[in-house]
Amino acid sequence: MTGSAGANPARADFAVEGRDIDLAAFQPYLEERLNFVLTGGRLGTKGTLRFDGSGSGPAKVSFKWKSLALDGLQFASAPMNLRIDEITLGGFYSHLVLGADGKFNLQKLTVEPKDTKPEPTDKAGSAEKSSEAAESAAPAERPVTIGKINLKDGEIAFEDFFIKPNYSAHLNAVEGAISELKPETPGDLVLDAKLDDAAPVDVRGKINPLAKDLYLDIAANAKEIELSRFTPYSVKYIGYGIQGGKLSFNVKYKVENRKLTAENQIILNQLIFGERVESPTAIKAPVLLAVALLKDRNGVIDVNLPIGGSLDDPQFSVGGIVLRLFLNIITRAVTAPFTLIGSLFGGGGSSTSGEELSYIEFDPGRATLTPAAEAKIKTLATAMNNRPALKLEISGQTDPVNDLEGLKKVGLERKMKAQKFKELTRQGAAPKSVDDVSIGKEEYEGLLKAAYGAEDFPKPRNVIGLAKDLPVPEMESLMLKYAKVTDADLTELANRRAQTVRDRLLATGQVTADRLSVVSGKQTPSESKEKEKAKASRVDFALR
Repeated sequence: MTGSAGANPARADFAVEGRDIDLAAFQPYLEERLNFVLTGGRLGTKGTLRFDGSGSGPAKVSFKWKSLALDGLQFASAPMNLRIDEITLGGFYSHLVLGADGKFNLQKLTVEPKDTKPEPTDKAGSAEKSSEAAESAAPAERPVTIGKINLKDGEIAFEDFFIKPNYSAHLNAVEGAISELKPETPGDLVLDAKLDDAAPVDVRGKINPLAKDLYLDIAANAKEIELSRFTPYSVKYIGYGIQGGKLSFNVKYKVENRKLTAENQIILNQLIFGERVESPTAIKAPVLLAVALLKDRNGVIDVNLPIGGSLDDPQFSVGGIVLRLFLNIITRAVTAPFTLIGSLFGGGGSSTSGEELSYIEFDPGRATLTPAAEAKIKTLATAMNNRPALKLEISGQTDPVNDLEGLKKVGLERKMKAQKFKELTRQGAAPKSVDDVSIGKEEYEGLLKAAYGAEDFPKPRNVIGLAKDLPVPEMESLMLKYAKVTDADLTELANRRAQTVRDRLLATGQVTADRLSVVSGKQTPSESKEKEKAKASRVDFALR
């Protein structure tokens, strides 16, 4: 060190040069303020040190570096005016630890100040002192400029002791640069690394940590991260370990005016869960069904999790929000699976909601599909084809009131068709079955009269004992009155409806028989609230 100094007033102006200074020697000066031990590192510096104790205010100290080199550790103070032309960190190592208390080790670097008793103040001066305290607490604007930061061959180790069992990850081959940083101008960020020396990670964007409020606008991508490494998290929050699979993600984060907006595209490829593990914090839902719903025919789960919030909210946590959103997707998948299918595959028609895919309605007494039912089946078949792990249960339902009357009307109609079928048989023009016969309006009355005449129930007669000729409504009324429908007929109708739907799904060629099962039908009263918008004459679906 060379230069000049004076005592009255106190002034100094020195040229300083130092090489291979052992940073461990500074540990005694740090231990009262910082919660870490400085065990090594070398410092080399060359610059000008100026001290000015003149005037009534505090002494002014400045140091201007022409070069700064740090080996293994960087520690920088913030004087009133600071400019660093270029910082290069080569072969650096950082160890991040999330403790059992949920706090990072970096949050504990500084020593907590000892409790001090507040000075007594009178009421008159309290407002003035509060104002002074607020001003002193506010961070002062300090002009700081960093020309460029270079990162070369770095390592970042991460350990999570908050999760049981513990989780650890290793980011290596960290390379990149941040362009010039000023309080008013963000710098360009380029960062490349590898997770566990395998999965590539890259970050691109702009960042300004020197601004009064942090500015951040970055995009990050990672590919083919081994999912089995996240088993501690999946056990804790999902209740299953992970046997295999890969994780890739594309995320975009923007922080401006202390507001965060983010997009998180998460891609899970060939996710395979292991055995169920009891965990008190795990989601209470059939997770395997949720995975089957989310995983496409190529074994990929692709979800987007947009988030937003204020950095001033003490409850705001990016990781916590992303986790909650992902768990919410699982919950929604299993609690409203048909809503999910509807959103993914079209909902069975422009006016059909996803939940309406969970059933197909029928006209009373019938098991034939309507155009609306055909549209739903098409959507379900597409969904089943794209979700090959799903299985579908089909359950026919009947309405004990409306379907009872419907079966009677269908029976009357079938008796009329039988009359026409006999005539067509005599003509050699009969279709394959009675059900294939159609009845035109102009032949309805004649066929009804023939069917009525073939019935043996008591009929109105004239004075000479012959059956009266009756109007169409009266013949219909009498035939319906004496028609017999049993509970067995209703059960058979429910099963026919389920079988009709199963056969139609198979006919699409998109679903195999082993993925469809027909379960016993049942009667559902018309006033049932089980499906508020659905008729009781229907088929219900359940995904397994």
